[in-house]
Amino acid sequence: MTWLQVDIDALRALASALTSEAELIGELKPGAPLAAAAPAMASSAVGGALTRAEAPLHTAYHAMSICLHRMAEATSAGAMNYETAEEEFRRQVEAVGNSFESAGISENTVS
Repeated sequence: MTWLQVDIDALRALASALTSEAELIGELKPGAPLAAAAPAMASSAVGGALTRAEAPLHTAYHAMSICLHRMAEATSAGAMNYETAEEEFRRQVEAVGNSFESAGISENTVS
């Protein structure tokens, strides 16, 4: 039988790292170098390509940032869910143990 083993701290660390990367990517201005170079090449096909590439490049970076934020949120929620499940399981096991103790049932009396 395989038991589910989760390193909750590792999940939280992953969520934090994903958030940091998402914020870093979100702050980038990938179109700025293209916008700066386009006027210098205005009469060439390259200048036109640089101008047309700005919006799709910005969209791609923005989409990646959003995707990483969503992954971080899902990872963080997963960590919270595992922690809640672990705490609930522990509480139920302790309650069962307390029920046996209060009823006077011990290992020696159970056959």
